[in-house]
This record gives sequence, C-alpha cells and structure tokens, in this order.
Amino acid sequence: MGKSEGPRGGSKASKMELEDDKSPLTSQEGEPKLWVIKLLFCVLFLLEMLLNFDSGGTPAVLEFITVDFRLTPGQQGLLGAFPYIGTLFMSPFAGQLLSRYNPKICVCVSLALNTFFCAMFAFSPVCTNPEGNCAGTYILLGCKLAIGISQACILIYLPVWVDEFAVPSLRTLWMSLLQAGVPLGVMLGYLFSGYLAENGKENPPYCHKEVPVEFDDCCGNGGECAGAKWSNIDTCCGVDEVTCSGVDWDLSSCCKPFNCPGGCWYCKWKYAIFLQVCLLIPLCIACIFVPKRYFITNKIVEPQAPKEEEEAKDAKTPTSDPRERADSLWVYIEGGKNAANISIWKQVRILWRSRVFVWTSLGLSALYFVVAGIQFWITQYIVEVLQVPYRDALGAFTLVSATGPVFGVIFGGWLVDYLGGYKGPEGVARTTKIILTLGILALIVALPAAFVKEIGLLMPLIWLLLFFGGAIVPAAVGICLSAVPRSIRPFSSSVSMVVYNILGHSAGTLFPGVVMDIKAKASGCVIVKSEPSQELEECAKEILTVGMQIVLLWAFAALFTFGKAGWRAHWAWESKQSDAEKGIIAQAAGDAGSNEVSPLPPRANWNKLSKEEIERLQRADPNRMYHIEDEDVEAEMRRQSKFGPPTLFNAAHTDFGEVFPKLKKAQENFESKLNNAVDKARRIDRAGTVGR
Repeated sequence: MGKSEGPRGGSKASKMELEDDKSPLTSQEGEPKLWVIKLLFCVLFLLEMLLNFDSGGTPAVLEFITVDFRLTPGQQGLLGAFPYIGTLFMSPFAGQLLSRYNPKICVCVSLALNTFFCAMFAFSPVCTNPEGNCAGTYILLGCKLAIGISQACILIYLPVWVDEFAVPSLRTLWMSLLQAGVPLGVMLGYLFSGYLAENGKENPPYCHKEVPVEFDDCCGNGGECAGAKWSNIDTCCGVDEVTCSGVDWDLSSCCKPFNCPGGCWYCKWKYAIFLQVCLLIPLCIACIFVPKRYFITNKIVEPQAPKEEEEAKDAKTPTSDPRERADSLWVYIEGGKNAANISIWKQVRILWRSRVFVWTSLGLSALYFVVAGIQFWITQYIVEVLQVPYRDALGAFTLVSATGPVFGVIFGGWLVDYLGGYKGPEGVARTTKIILTLGILALIVALPAAFVKEIGLLMPLIWLLLFFGGAIVPAAVGICLSAVPRSIRPFSSSVSMVVYNILGHSAGTLFPGVVMDIKAKASGCVIVKSEPSQELEECAKEILTVGMQIVLLWAFAALFTFGKAGWRAHWAWESKQSDAEKGIIAQAAGDAGSNEVSPLPPRANWNKLSKEEIERLQRADPNRMYHIEDEDVEAEMRRQSKFGPPTLFNAAHTDFGEVFPKLKKAQENFESKLNNAVDKARRIDRAGTVGR
C-alpha cells in the first residue's frame, strides 16, 4: 500500500485532523469526508433523541393509557419496563450481529422495525371490557417489547461509532452530546405527549363526565339517569342513541365518562407517537443512502509502516525470531475485524478481568435506576401526594428534565476534557475521581429530596440530582469503552446494555412498584383509583412516598460502586507506575501506540500465568486480549518473547531441562502451534489488505 491520502474536498486543517485521528477513517478505501461525518453525527444525535421519545411520553400519558386499556398496576409497570427488557433480550445478539455483519445493514433494519412497531403501538385497539384483559392490551404490551428489541443494535452501535469516528479533539464532547440525547429525548417525549394529551383535542360539544339531567326526560325513569355513569346507561335508558330536545346525543362516542375507553379522551395520548413515527420515517430513508464506509467499525485494520508491510509478505520460517512472531500473533490476538472469531465466553472473561469496567457498569446501572424511577413515578407522586394539578406538575417536571441532565452531560464532558480526558490508565484513574466527587454531590441532594413535601423545594433538588447524574454519564461511558480492548468494544457495549437494563431502567420502573404493591396488600390499602377525579386515601399516599424514597435513596448504591471503580483504577495506575520504576514493564508502551509487547518477569516453569501476572499484563496495555486459561500456544508465546524457545542453554527457566527428549518434543509441539497461529494471522492480514 502506498501513502494514505487525506480526505478529498476537505480543508488543510480538516485533513490534518483526520490524519492524526487513530480511527478507521485513515485506513479504509474511499476516505470519508469530515463534513459528512459531522452531519452524520447530527443525524445520529437526532436518532438518539427519537429512540427515547416514547420513554418520556409513556409516563406523561400513563393515566390516559390506563383508562383506555384497563391496565392493572402490574401492567403499568410492564408498560414502562418492556422497552428495556426487549433491549436487554436483544443486546447479546446485537453485539454479535454488529461484529459479524455490516453495521449499516444492522442499523437500517433495526430502525425500520422500530418505526413499524411504534406505529403498531399507536394503532393498538382500545379495550372496551370493564374487567380488562383485552386483546388490545396484549398488543400494546407486545409492541412495547418489540420496540425495545428493535432499539438494541442502534443503542449499542452509537457510542462505538462516536468512539471510533469522532475527531480526537472532539471525541469526549461528541460522546457527551450523544448521551445528552437520551434525557433530551425523554424530556421532549414527556413534554409533547403531556401537552397533546391535555390540549391536543377538544371534547365534543355535548361530552360530559356524567349523563346530563336532560336524559331523564328522554328515558322517563324519574330521575334515575341523572348523574349516572356510562356503565349504568343500558339499565336506565336501554338505548345507545337518544334524541332529546332536538339534539342527537351519540352516547357511543361522546357521552362516556373520563375513565371509559373510547370516550372523551380517546386517542389523545397517540398524537405524540404519530409525531415520532413521522420523524423516524425520513431517518429510515436517509440510512439507506449513507455509504457503508461511514458505518464500518468492525473491520478495523491498524495501518502498517512500509517495512512492516514487507515483513508481513515474507513466508513464515521455523527459525524466525520468537519476538517477531509474537508481535505478528499480537495483531491476530487484538482482534480487529476478526473479533467475531472470539467466543462469547472468552470475551466475557476478558471483560470480567477489567474490574474498572465491571464497577463502572454497575455504577451506571444504579444511576439509571434513579433516573428511570424519577421519570416514571414523579408525575404521579407530585399529583397524588403533593396535591399539585396535572398541568402544573407537567410543566414543572418538563422544565427540570429539559435542563438538569442536559446541562449536566455537557458540563461533565467539558470537565473531563479540561482535566485531560479519560484515555490511558492515568486518565481513567483521574476520571474515576471526578465521577466519585460528582456522586457524592448527587447523594447530598438526594437525601433531602426523599423527605420534602413541598413542590418548591422538591423540584430544585431533583434538578441538582439530575444535573450531577448527567455529569457522570459521559465520563463513565467513556471509561467503559476505554478499559476494554478495541476489538471487543461492540461486545462490551452490549454487555453494558444488558447490565443497565437489568439493574437500571427495568429495576427502577418495576422494583418500586412491586414494593408498593406488596405494602398495599399487607396493609389492605387501595392504591388504584376507579376514576381520575378520585382522591387517594392517606395510606395510599404514604405507600407512594415509600416508592419514591426507594428511588431517590438508591443513590447510595451508585456512590458505592463508583467508589470501587475509582479505587481499582487508582490502584492499577499506581501499580503500573511502580512496575515501570522497577523496570518490569515498559512505561506507557501502549499509550504511545507502540507494537512492542511488554515483557513478563522471569519465570521458573511453564505453568499458566498467575493472577498477579495477568493484572500486570493488563496494566501494561489494556488494549491487549489475553486468552491464557485454555490457549497454551499464547501463554508460551508470551514466555518465549522473553526467553526464546526452551533449550539446554536456557533450561534454568524451564522444568524440561532435565530430560532432553521431553524438552525437544515440547519445543517441536510449541513451534508447530505457534507457526500455525502466525500463518493464520498472516493469511487474515492479507485477506484484509485485499479487501481494502
């Protein structure tokens, strides 16, 4: 290959930015243009908002949906949790799909399916059975589950795309904006859904919550119909349409009470869903026409120097230097476009070894638990417990959710960039301290918010809680990606999504509701209203308060897990510095982009690596993958990068020097395995070069 050319049609500064970018942009045929990448990021940002639109809209119109579909409290909880459960179910498969197939196909198909199921959700038939359990109810819930399934590939792919394609100087900012799209989409969904449900459709001219007194004359039942509910119409009037005083009263469409499906409020909650579908359709069409080179991140091939390219063309020889073969095998071990060849179980083991990734993912899950719980239950809490009108509650929480998390995400991204970013072991250690500080501040405001009963005090505290939580998100997401090897980042993103949905979004919606149901059954308190105008009993208000306190006090769990992540990151960085001072590992070899493999400490045998050695290897360069439990060839390759093949001259480092035949056989077996692995790596490299 010749020298890579800069992006065509771009400015000199733009070309320099792309050339300095350690991303797939510099290693693919047909260099992407910088302005196209920026435009595509804007489209993906809009897509991130739209995918979270219904997550905010459902809590805003939950009362209307409950009336039209006769939902039980458990079904209401499922309605909020099913999108996350669907994403959870699909996440492991989505990571594999993105690794094995063209990401453009995965994203476009997922987007089309998501649009279809959003439309199906809006067209679900209303339940007319007073007892509930209608077909429309299950169609509604099924569509919510399908919406979550169809979102998985897109939600997993977006942060990976930003991490790989973003201009280096803007990477953290773009990641911050992408994460800001989540609360912004939730806020817009909450605002539009609530506003359209409240004001989108005026009641018909003669629509009443109760049957008007004029019906007494028509029915002739001596006042029996005065104030009667729709459920009593058949018994007191016996007709579905009555002509009274020259006016046609169509009881089937007009005079149903507020809590009757198909009545005055019918379809008002659907308007925001229609808007979401209309915005998703153009994005589906645009996705088809975007060149695939702007999507590919699972076919990353690191650029090679001309000398390295010539060496890669040489045929393998058994007498090649072991260190050179080790470096060649490292290219294969790093994965790149062949990440799909690594088994899921191996990738899980690699992720589990990165304790910073584990604890940070758990911390984000606890944070999302708080956010999801506030989003789903806060409106009902404000209206029922604090006795605030629905319109005022809608406006107050819209203002809070529109500004708090968005400003927090932007501030958090700026703060991390200002202090040096999250790349490298030192950056990870520094960023975890920032996260821990923000977590402490979030807990400080969550404690009083769990006990105040004044809307004027609660809303500022909720705003601060969402602000500090939003500031944590971009740094934590960046750490989750930076702490794992590049080739399994799509898989790590999918694993994170699974954890977020199990312990975060789904739990934040379901767990408080389950606790409230158990407490209500134990006390014999009725927490479900028969109609919206009914006021809850005091015991029901206390139960709602307990549910909200569970959500807010979950911030303790977030602080604990982020603290553990910070301790592990700080320990890893200090250990690496100590090892570098002792000369055990090459300091910052991975940070400088060197292909050198940090040597291992001297060993007395060929047993598997110890836990301490595994951790030392990870500190040397977190972007290496070590399959050492069941792959002897890789373990031996690492030892020979230090000592060379076992012979009688270096038998002091082995247990085989006493018996020459066994030593010779072990050496031959190892050489055969190693050469086969190197040969396979070179064939894959050549195939990738031809593909480019």
